[in-house]
Amino acid sequence: MEGATRLAPTRRMGIRCAAIGGVAALFALLSALYVDGRFHRLDSYALEHWMPGLYAEPGQEVWPPIYGLFLPFTLDASTWEVAISLLTYPASALVSFLVFAACGIVLWRRGEHFAAFVWGLSWFTANAVGVTLKASLARPPLYDEDDAGVVNYLVGYNQSFPSGHTIRAVMVAGILGYVWRRALAPAAVWALAVSVTLVIIASHVPADVIGGVVFGLLVVAVVTTVADSRRLEEWSAERWALLRRARSDPNGRAA
Repeated sequence: MEGATRLAPTRRMGIRCAAIGGVAALFALLSALYVDGRFHRLDSYALEHWMPGLYAEPGQEVWPPIYGLFLPFTLDASTWEVAISLLTYPASALVSFLVFAACGIVLWRRGEHFAAFVWGLSWFTANAVGVTLKASLARPPLYDEDDAGVVNYLVGYNQSFPSGHTIRAVMVAGILGYVWRRALAPAAVWALAVSVTLVIIASHVPADVIGGVVFGLLVVAVVTTVADSRRLEEWSAERWALLRRARSDPNGRAA
C-alpha cells in the first residue's frame, strides 16, 4: 500500500518526461521540415488567402524590440490596428517579462521559491534560444505575386522560425495557468488568438507560428515538470514522515 502511494506520482512524472521527449522530437522534426522547405505549400497558400496584411513588414522582429516597446500602436492607428496591437502586446518581450515578474513574486510569496526561479529562468532561456534558432534556421525563399502582377521575394520570412511572439504567448498562458489554474483556459484561448492574428497581419507565416506553439509548449512542459518535481519531493518527504510517525505510535495511529 505504501509502495503504491509512492509509485503513483512517480509514474505520472515518468509519463510527463516521456511527453516532453515527444514534444522535443516533434519540434526537431518541424525544424527539419522548415529548413527543407516542406511548409512551402501551406505558407504559399496562406500568403494568397489568409494574409491581407502581407506587405506590412512581414516577419520582422527586432531584438531588443525598440519600436513599440512602450506604446503598442501609433497615435494615428485605426481602430482595427489598435485592437490587434492590444491583443498581441502582452506577448511582446516587455509585457511578457512584466507578467513573469509579477507571477514570480506571487510564487515567491507563496513559498514556492524554486518554481519562481525556474519560471523566471525559462523566460530568459526561451527568448535566447528562440533568437538563436531564427539566426540558425533558414528556409528556401518564398515568393508572392501582388495585385499588379509583380512577383515579390519575401525575404522577411527566410529566418522567422519559430515565432517569438507565439512562444511568449504560450509561455504567458502557461505561467498564468500554473499560478492560477482558473486562468489557464482563458489564457490559452488568448494565446491561440495571438497565434492566428500573427498570420492574419502577416507578421509570420503558419510554419513560424506552428513552430512557436510547439516550442512554447515544450518550455512550459519542462518548467512545470521541473517545478512539480520539487513539489513531489516535498510531498514524499512529508508523506514518509507521517508514515514513520504512524509506525512509531504504539497505538498505530498516524499523527
